[in-house]
Amino acid sequence: LYQGAEKWYQTALNIDQLYVPAYNNLGSLYFITKKYHLARKYIDKALELNPQDPYANATLKQLEAR
Repeated sequence: LYQGAEKWYQTALNIDQLYVPAYNNLGSLYFITKKYHLARKYIDKALELNPQDPYANATLKQLEAR
């Protein structure tokens, strides 16, 4: 399930490197699968593109709290 989602989000980013929801969703996916370094990478990129994004900020708080 997660591998399929990961593929779709990566495809979305290949089409549009500014698509913040794909960065958010990859960050969340990696958080759920305990790949925290990858989660942080994608959440940081989402926040670079949109610092006010509520989903990215929520995931960042979860990462920092663990």
